[in-house]
Amino acid sequence: MQVIFFILFSLQSIFALSSFRNDEKREVDNFLSSFGVDYIGEVRTKYQQLFSNFDNNTQGKRVVFLSTADSTACGYPLGDIKKFLASIDYNDKQTPKGIVESMHFTGCDRKRNFTFIIKREGVNLKPFGVDKFIDELEYLDLKEGETQRLVSFLANGQRKYTINMQKVKDGFKRYIYEVNGTILLNIFKVETDKEIKIEIYYPNVHSHLGELNKRIWLVYNKEEKEVNYRWPNSNLNLSKKVFDQYIQNIARSQITYYYASLHNANLTFLPETTVVATSTSDSQFYRDLIQNIDILNSGQTAPVLQFLLETKESIEKGILVIDEN
Repeated sequence: MQVIFFILFSLQSIFALSSFRNDEKREVDNFLSSFGVDYIGEVRTKYQQLFSNFDNNTQGKRVVFLSTADSTACGYPLGDIKKFLASIDYNDKQTPKGIVESMHFTGCDRKRNFTFIIKREGVNLKPFGVDKFIDELEYLDLKEGETQRLVSFLANGQRKYTINMQKVKDGFKRYIYEVNGTILLNIFKVETDKEIKIEIYYPNVHSHLGELNKRIWLVYNKEEKEVNYRWPNSNLNLSKKVFDQYIQNIARSQITYYYASLHNANLTFLPETTVVATSTSDSQFYRDLIQNIDILNSGQTAPVLQFLLETKESIEKGILVIDEN
């Protein structure tokens, strides 16, 4: 019942979106970090399901998932228990400039695998730890003390994509989204005493919009406390609605298509799972919904709508089972 309440609350928030336009500075601050909501959701779900669906054995930083009597995962017959299904290995390592953390997934056949790596440079950095690692995959921006954050995804040892966030100098950050050796997005964020400007270049994205220059940008005026959105083909300002649609087309949907599709192709190597929303996982629903409401408050509607639609579909299909006892 709590889940349904928060979904309804989120829907109500969408229709009341205009009331959240007051804090445009917050919208600009959260604009880039919220891109991660589009691409990592299936990985988070699978990670949670492995723990809720199967027995597991933890040894140090390694978790092995084992078959149960009521499961046919990985082709094992019912009643065949304690058979290897999958494993997750978490590691962290200090480097001269920062920290490298990784989470390595191995599938049913013990051969096919994939790995997420977060490499950070900066000062006074501490490991995220296994419990917060996937949360940090979702956060695609620099945090306090970080001068670089490099997110990588490898399948069977081969690097498939990188997301490189770097502080070039004070007031100047650069974000490079690369997939299979091709730059998908090249983003610059420049902050001065008077304004914050975010420019997005998308040289290899086919938007079908006929633009002359593959660039779109926003500028936040600190004195006026307002955001202006610019169209790549002219010097005319865009409406917030049109800008959101454009960003959805050339950025968010591209990240979902290229990055999430790589995840999903490799998640098939892991045992089949389903979600059961018990009192334990209710807290996860709460956290995800609150996170999406925060994104909504920042002015980004597309990822929240997608989250709600996927949740609704999962409930209707019986994939998501809510235990209200």
